Amino acid sequence: MNKNAQALALFITIIPVIFIVIMFVYESGVFVNEKNRVLGVLDSTVKDAKRYDLSDDEIIDLLKENGISEDDIEIVNHDKEKIITIKVKYPVINKTYEIKSKIKEAE
Repeated sequence: MNKNAQALALFITIIPVIFIVIMFVYESGVFVNEKNRVLGVLDSTVKDAKRYDLSDDEIIDLLKENGISEDDIEIVNHDKEKIITIKVKYPVINKTYEIKSKIKEAE
């Protein structure tokens, strides 16, 4: 093979690798952005839930108004606290992360 053919073969094999790396970086950025958005929504919802003593249904409605799917929300009531869990999906590696927050009820 001459030098031009070798350069063409190398170029053709490197282009997909570069494209895959760029797409991975882009998808990772989208995931981090979504995770930060969900974390901000959850923090403000927890503050509102403490301030106004919201019920579970009101918390779910507030999260849904902020663009979080009801399927991704889980609220668990323990003795004197509520644990709100929101699932954030990372499609590139098909993994789901859970963001949790606790609300301690007033005594």
